[in-house]
Amino acid sequence: MTIHSWIPLIAGIAYVPLFVILIHNRPWQKQHYLFAWYLGAATLWSLSSAFVRSDFLVEYKLLLFRVVICSFVWATVQFYHFIKFYLFKSGGLGAKLGYTGLAILVAAASLRYVP
Repeated sequence: MTIHSWIPLIAGIAYVPLFVILIHNRPWQKQHYLFAWYLGAATLWSLSSAFVRSDFLVEYKLLLFRVVICSFVWATVQFYHFIKFYLFKSGGLGAKLGYTGLAILVAAASLRYVP
C-alpha cells in the first residue's frame, strides 16, 4: 500500500466518529438525515478510492473504479443538497438535476458504458 491509498483510508475511518456523534444527536431534523446520507456517500467514496489505489483486490479494479466514480458524484450531489438545504431550506432544482444525473450515471455504469 502506498501513501496514496492510506490518505483515503484514513479519511474514510475519520467519518465514523462523525457518524457516531450524529446518531447520538436526537431528535433528527431533515438536515441531520441529509448529513447522514452525505457521510455514507463520502465514506463509500473514500474507502473505495483507497482500495482502487492499493494492491488489494486487483481483479476487481474496474468494478471498484466504477464505484469510485458513482460514489464521488453521489457525495458531491449529497453535499450540495445538504448545504443548499442548510442555507435556504430547499434542495432546489440543482439537487433534482444532480440526483437525475446520478441515476443516469449509475445506470450507465451498471450497463458498463462508464469505464
